[in-house]
Amino acid sequence: MSKPIHNEQAEYLGFPGRVKTRPLPLQEPILPPSGAPPAQQRQTIVNACTHSVSAPGKARRRNVRRRRSAHRCQDAGRTNHPEMSLLCTLIGVTSGAPGVLEAERHTPVPSKMRSMSFGQQGGPQSQWDPWKPHSQQPWNSGGDSRTPDWAALAEASESRNKRRRLLFIGGGALATVGIAAAVAVAVVSANGDEASNKPTAQLPATADIPSGSTGPAPSFEPTSAPPPLDPNDFIASAKKDTAPLSPETLFPGSQLTLGETLYKKGPTADTKDCSSAALKTLPKILDANGCTRLMRVTYVNGGVAVTVGVAVFDTEAQATKAKGQTDDKSIVKALSGKGVKPFCNAAVCRTTRNSNGRYAYFTVTGFTSGKDVTTKDTKVFATDDDLQRFTFDQIRRRGETQASAAAQAG
Repeated sequence: MSKPIHNEQAEYLGFPGRVKTRPLPLQEPILPPSGAPPAQQRQTIVNACTHSVSAPGKARRRNVRRRRSAHRCQDAGRTNHPEMSLLCTLIGVTSGAPGVLEAERHTPVPSKMRSMSFGQQGGPQSQWDPWKPHSQQPWNSGGDSRTPDWAALAEASESRNKRRRLLFIGGGALATVGIAAAVAVAVVSANGDEASNKPTAQLPATADIPSGSTGPAPSFEPTSAPPPLDPNDFIASAKKDTAPLSPETLFPGSQLTLGETLYKKGPTADTKDCSSAALKTLPKILDANGCTRLMRVTYVNGGVAVTVGVAVFDTEAQATKAKGQTDDKSIVKALSGKGVKPFCNAAVCRTTRNSNGRYAYFTVTGFTSGKDVTTKDTKVFATDDDLQRFTFDQIRRRGETQASAAAQAG
């Protein structure tokens, strides 16, 4: 098998005899003597070109035709010997050798190598569009002059301008139609509003509406809910406060539970001589303001006892004036008996005074053992506060009961 021929494009073909090899080293051209005849000079240059392009094995082949050598000189641009290409080009330009002219007259033998495409050869020419990336400008087919095809460029530009004009015309037409539609809708809406705002006389006639009944209209007696009655009105005056009154009605039952504390009910007392059940400055105040009755009751919790005294007056004003004249020495007598030991006779106790409606009420609280009450005795203060609140609520409840009864009676 002969040595493979050097060919840089052999890797693109499937011929086993054509493989890619390294390019041959550049050989110095053999120039003819300066005094040789012109025919000898041309022949020497042709031989040098043929020897430089051919591989060593091919140079030893016989019957090498000169036209093939000349053809190779013409295609020297595809070799990797630029110096030999220059020499071959000089042969074709300056000499008129019969061998070279004969080679030029013959049709070049088609190469068995597949032609390479570098974007300028082979395949259909791509349409150039300046608005598209990676597009190539169309060139004319007139050789290697690389002159643009101005007619194709002008035609492409005119086509783009036509499309742009059509787009502008179509967009303007659509915008005009949209504006006209918006104006029409606005006009219709305005007309509808005007029709709805017209007087009844200007509206289209409608079917007669049946008239109402000609009979007499139903009459209703004017009624109004009476204002709620104020419970304070019934406990503010003896004229309205006519419900039964006694220690048992104000303090019913035998015991009292306030919160979690249980108080046992002790003795009760009721007298019209108010001063006889009072001590120190209180008797004079009660008599001066017209006290008509003084009721007392005692409750016990453990070793603490409390007596509540309720003084009754004819009017709220009298009770309020009497309460305002009292001081820390205005004390009601502690009530003992019925299992309750005497208390607060000589010991220090806690006393309070208040009023509600035509009633003024007083409390005295202390230890049944006779011990003095101090500010640290929180149980004594809690017991006194519980009974004060209970007395106020009972007087208030008395007014609510009479107000409810009066409202039901009409």
